[in-house]
Amino acid sequence: MRKCLSLLFTAFAVLISSCTRPDVVPEGFLMDDCVRLEMNGKDLFRYNEDRCQLYFNRNAHGFGAHTDTMSDYFFLRLDGIPSGMDEELIGFLRWTTDRDEPSRDGITLRVVKLQGDKFWLWDYSGRTGIVIRVLE
Repeated sequence: MRKCLSLLFTAFAVLISSCTRPDVVPEGFLMDDCVRLEMNGKDLFRYNEDRCQLYFNRNAHGFGAHTDTMSDYFFLRLDGIPSGMDEELIGFLRWTTDRDEPSRDGITLRVVKLQGDKFWLWDYSGRTGIVIRVLE
């Protein structure tokens, strides 16, 4: 019985340590400085300067990127322009997939890193990361 409990405890510890903590921003997201949209650790859109364009509209608080053909994109509208660490913003996000154009309204994003004109935004509840640029 004691051995069985020990094995059960070990299995439980392994299971817990392998889970992704919802309150932690993944290190890989913070290390990559490419403008992009990421969900659950997978890139849904990555900016490539050879085939993409960046979008920024200060008045509409709009950010995004799209391919030159505009067939793939992500668009983010926020309730303000990010300006500092740990700032929380509410937004509307739309992006393309192979089949449709999903969107999320009321997404809460926190500034988790900033460097120059780039901001790393993270939605803890939806495991969504967005890197944007404030173009001037």
